[in-house]
Amino acid sequence: MWGTGRDGQEAYDFFGDNLIFCYIDSDRQKQGAKFNGIDILSPDCLKDMDLNKYEFVVAIFRNVFMTYSVVNKLRKHGIDNCWIWQDIKKYYSTADEFMQRQDNIGRQECISEIYKNQLDYVVRHTKVNRAGYYREQIQNVLNGVSANELLPATGNVRKHQLWKLDLAYQFVQRLNTELGISAPLTTGSLLGAARHGGFIPWDDDIDFALLSKDYKKFLDYALEATDIDLFFRNLENDLEVVTDTDGNRYEDKGSHKQYLALHGFGWCTLFYNLGASNIHENLPIADICPIYFYDKSWTVERYNDEVLNRVYQLQNKIEFSDDIDCTIDTPLEDLIQTGGRVGYGLNMAARISYWGLFHGRSRPFDSKIWDAADYFPIKDMRFEDKTFAVPNKYDKLLMQEYGENYMDIPLQVGILIHDKERLFNEYY
Repeated sequence: MWGTGRDGQEAYDFFGDNLIFCYIDSDRQKQGAKFNGIDILSPDCLKDMDLNKYEFVVAIFRNVFMTYSVVNKLRKHGIDNCWIWQDIKKYYSTADEFMQRQDNIGRQECISEIYKNQLDYVVRHTKVNRAGYYREQIQNVLNGVSANELLPATGNVRKHQLWKLDLAYQFVQRLNTELGISAPLTTGSLLGAARHGGFIPWDDDIDFALLSKDYKKFLDYALEATDIDLFFRNLENDLEVVTDTDGNRYEDKGSHKQYLALHGFGWCTLFYNLGASNIHENLPIADICPIYFYDKSWTVERYNDEVLNRVYQLQNKIEFSDDIDCTIDTPLEDLIQTGGRVGYGLNMAARISYWGLFHGRSRPFDSKIWDAADYFPIKDMRFEDKTFAVPNKYDKLLMQEYGENYMDIPLQVGILIHDKERLFNEYY
């Protein structure tokens, strides 16, 4: 049990003496003492434990950043499967019920819970009310037996998925034909291609990656194209401001061009222009993310630590260095031969982690760095009825990001993807 505060006491009252082996706490003044007669140990003791013998429960006050910090520490000790006390309290009425649960119990309830909170998030955080789209998906997901057998979305969700797919495919083909660049699928879209042969049923956008030099080429192209309006986003007093190259605000100027490219904070979102007064109320087609070259010293651990360091700097409004300070400029062939790495920009990863944690997302935007020899050469893969580029050893990349069982729906879910007040080490 991690935590000896209010939630730790609640968890003790629930489980009792016999089921709690020990408490873990980062507070050195508490280590070596007892809580309700049970030893309080240091996190360092985890490395000497047989991790397969125990279940791990995080029982600390429901603060997003504190909870994530503990979950991340457990992950570093090889503990990817843990429970949040608030989830146990909600889903189980007694300790015996929790301890005697079967893995196949609760799957539908957990999936339904994810949907309800995805729905809540959409209602609370978007000006365009897409709630109806998500309601139409719920029954389809509940009808699925395993991840790769889940039925696709229906209704307006499916309509929008396929609409965006056609627009994204046309745009990617255009980049390839006119600029000679390839845009591999990444993150959730890569997972969807591998696990579902297309969209994850509850997803509704497409994610692409571009080499940083190709990303710059794309922005230059967008600046000159007759059917694309390029906008930039920045923060003023913690509020997003969207302007064109002349400093004119989007809400004042608008656009009559077919596509809107919104660049800022390290990546670009491509919209189909619906004439909305707020740029985000247009149809988002795809997120386009640059990937950079790193030398071989940039392990996953170093990358994640640097992302978390920059999240801290964002929280405390501290300026941090540019991505270019950490990346290298070298031919791809040399990068592969020297064991180099490719990954997303640190500032982008930090910014998305910061926003995600602020809104209660369950895991940071980390582990977005891979061996160049695993990423290249890219190859083709089916996504719905289209063919897109994907990293060469995409299976290895997905296991690093989502866990070895990324092809399965996690049985122990109990998570809320977007809800502020709950957090879990989520593998979706």
